[in-house]
Amino acid sequence: MEKVVGILEELRLDAVLVANLDYPNRDPNFDYLLRPEGGLFEYSFLVVEREGARLFTTELEKDAAEALGVEVSVYRSLGDVLKYLKRFARLGINASSLSLRLAREIERLGVALVDVSEELERMREVKEADEIEAIKSAVRVTEEALREVLSKPVGEMSESEIAAELVHEIMRRGATLAFYPIVAFDENSALPHYTTGSRDGRPKRVVLIDVGARYRHYCADITRTYLLTRDPEVLEAYGAVLDAQERAIDSIREGVEAGTVDEAARKLLESKYPGCFKHSLGHMIGVRVHEGRRLRSGEKYKLVEGMVFTVEPGVYFTGKFGIRIEDDVVVRKGGAEVLSSLPKSLDDVLLG
Repeated sequence: MEKVVGILEELRLDAVLVANLDYPNRDPNFDYLLRPEGGLFEYSFLVVEREGARLFTTELEKDAAEALGVEVSVYRSLGDVLKYLKRFARLGINASSLSLRLAREIERLGVALVDVSEELERMREVKEADEIEAIKSAVRVTEEALREVLSKPVGEMSESEIAAELVHEIMRRGATLAFYPIVAFDENSALPHYTTGSRDGRPKRVVLIDVGARYRHYCADITRTYLLTRDPEVLEAYGAVLDAQERAIDSIREGVEAGTVDEAARKLLESKYPGCFKHSLGHMIGVRVHEGRRLRSGEKYKLVEGMVFTVEPGVYFTGKFGIRIEDDVVVRKGGAEVLSSLPKSLDDVLLG
């Protein structure tokens, strides 16, 4: 909340409104600021002022809201919330999640709206110790689920069956999904954002699994590519991606430009497989699985201790196969702290 008050001071605002609308389209700042343990909090409105914070919510959420440590007001209609907002001359909003209809309702009150979505996103970039612990827990759940699924005969399962097992194993550990798992066999793995089960079958050479749990509001995002054969073409590509990832992770430390980290991996992969590394090296994670800025070519911002990124180089050969290896890392002054620990050496990923 102190960070939000800092935004108020910097932009000369009277308050910031964080509007949580229809589930599951939550404003990530709502979870970041309140960390609710129960309740959906649909159409709940957090108003942060210099003097404190007030949460407007419905009777359905009253009991859960009273455990959050802020003043709670139960409203009967949106008019009750608008009546309170009318007192402000300048109100900060997250324009990336607030509906246009509601924004116009507020403006009709004579309130000037100021988009602070970028400031709110920057506020979440550097993680505090408890946030990193939550991400570590999400990583642990993800890895436990994946290990359990790998104990089954995955070569005899379909993509959809593996995905369903992952969902089950994550949820039985008290977590939810950061995103629906990507499970892609063979030529399907050449599509970086393949939809699991679109072309279901049984794997022959490659099983790519991209999965992440969400635990206590924080996300994990891990990818492993498993090999069912010792096909030289596949083995060579896997070795190159692993080498690229290790070089990138070795380059991470406070003060390094983000684009430099991407270049550490991209230079190697472009020299071997031109045009086959089709996405940025990684992205920040937190209360959203994709949030904040990226590790990509040309980025000039400098890494700061406490930022948490994925590092996920990959190469994709249309109609044949794809290889991606992804881990979650924390930026530290002297280097990267790798949060994920699933084995990824060639011997570890050979299932056949």
